[in-house]
Amino acid sequence: FLLNRSSDLNEMYKYLLIAKVIIKDRKNLNFLDFIMEQLNLFEKDFGNYIGSLELKGESKNRLINIFRTTCRKKIINFNYSIFLQDLIDRYKDIAFSEIEIARRIKPIESIVNIHGDFKNPIFGIDSLNSEEQFQNFTKTSRILNNDTIENFELPKPEKLGTINFFGHSLSKADYSYFQSLFDYYDIYSSNIKLNFMYSEYDKNDLTRAKRETHNNVVKLMKNYGEKLENKDKGKNLLHKLLIENRIKLINIDNSNYSFN
Repeated sequence: FLLNRSSDLNEMYKYLLIAKVIIKDRKNLNFLDFIMEQLNLFEKDFGNYIGSLELKGESKNRLINIFRTTCRKKIINFNYSIFLQDLIDRYKDIAFSEIEIARRIKPIESIVNIHGDFKNPIFGIDSLNSEEQFQNFTKTSRILNNDTIENFELPKPEKLGTINFFGHSLSKADYSYFQSLFDYYDIYSSNIKLNFMYSEYDKNDLTRAKRETHNNVVKLMKNYGEKLENKDKGKNLLHKLLIENRIKLINIDNSNYSFN
């Protein structure tokens, strides 16, 4: 990146000097401890911000609509919202046939906010290829330390038919999760389907979300395939999923699709 030497460079030096002074004044605090302390402060501020947001009525209805099937579901939530969990808690003692919302969410067996909720959000780096000195900053380490998973259990492979992905960038920051899931469910040899769902958010470019989802799915499959022991299988993973009709890109705005 470029720095304007008359302003940006001086600004950068100013913040480095501030950090140095803070650490110097606290002799028992090393640099990594200082970074973790600042990360915790940022997480707290971020959590307060997320907690102040309110999901709009239209977004609520769209989210609830995709859960309209009666098949059982388990959800791994990568953001920090608790909207669905609140609904489950609110309607758990109501006969599901009496209220439409209760009927929609009844099949949801459990939800886990893998990175905590807005009350205790977790930020971190992916554990894949991370250096030893930064292990405490990996999401894996921080989840273990904060005990965010609690009693959640993945469905047994023989009980799972489809994995739906929605609202996730599929970035390398969470690659360890995808690798673990794909290994556990043996996506190359099993019959499990993968649905990557998207919603067109850019009204000025109604194909943007699909392009981004397509590119991210291709990268994800390529990266995962490269880690398979059988390199030939890795190279044709996406092709195999396609010809077996086990991978789809789905626009939830233009279909009656729901999570199966």
